[in-house]
Amino acid sequence: MNKRISLLRNWIFVCFVLLAFFASGIILCSAGIISNRDVLTDTGYIVIILICYFFTIADLIAVFRLFAERESLFRRQIWIKSIFDDDVRIWDNETFERKMSALMNKADDGRLEMNATIYIHGFNNQPITAFRQTDIYALNAIILSSIEKVIKGKENWRYGINRENRFLFYAQVESEEVFYETLQSIIENVNAEIARRPSLPMIFAMIGVNIIKNDQSVYQAIDFANLAASFDAGMRLSGDIKLFNPHMLDTKDFEKEKSLEIDQALEKKQFLVYYQAKWSLHENRFYGAEALIRWRHPRRGYLPPSSFIPYAEASGKIVHIDHYVFEAVCADLARW
Repeated sequence: MNKRISLLRNWIFVCFVLLAFFASGIILCSAGIISNRDVLTDTGYIVIILICYFFTIADLIAVFRLFAERESLFRRQIWIKSIFDDDVRIWDNETFERKMSALMNKADDGRLEMNATIYIHGFNNQPITAFRQTDIYALNAIILSSIEKVIKGKENWRYGINRENRFLFYAQVESEEVFYETLQSIIENVNAEIARRPSLPMIFAMIGVNIIKNDQSVYQAIDFANLAASFDAGMRLSGDIKLFNPHMLDTKDFEKEKSLEIDQALEKKQFLVYYQAKWSLHENRFYGAEALIRWRHPRRGYLPPSSFIPYAEASGKIVHIDHYVFEAVCADLARW
């Protein structure tokens, strides 16, 4: 609310200054014409008028910037309200990045600078954003309450939330252990609160941590923590903390390449459907067929499902492959 009032005051002030300069230019021109002075050849008048109109243009630009900032703030408030059922005090990702940038590389007394991401998901890596709206409200309220409870009174701790509903943290701490213990305390509080409300879906909390180096930008630091939080998320226990390792970048690049290859395979129809007959021992006859899939890869030849199905399931690509198989089977049935 204070931010909104401040923006409104700034907007009114800039508009007032804009009108003042514009009016000054008009008055000067009018005064020159009334006094029968040759305004176009009077250097003093020209300079003053140009200054007035220069500041008028500058104020116009300021008005547009304030309007854009106000619109951006409004959109962020709408987004925050879409994931929290009540007015809350938490930074969105843009504000968090700005605040984190102001503190980075300024730690005193040899303190470590660390940042983290808490990634919440359900079964089969289902993101929290795919939950029912009421569950999203309830879970986010519990997580935020736990964060405020644990971090309250701690200096140099900052937190926010990004568009993927991941909670972001930055801190200047004495040791890695202090940072880990604080994050684990947050998750323990979250689990305790959820245990009291059995109607809420089960969640898994993956924590990714990054130790900030001098050459890291804010965006790199956040990206590294995000990557560590998501790394092998389907194979980790809830509350597990994983520290960013540069080798994770190789895995990230590999996953991007594999994702792109699957998209291209679907587009170019590189997945081939085969049918395995089903035989009934009781009726002594064939009663149907099972559709099986193979990938005719342009470089690696024919690939079995075991080489790509696990990744497709983890990444969500399996849905597109399922649709591809259904369409192929229906086309074959229509042709037969």
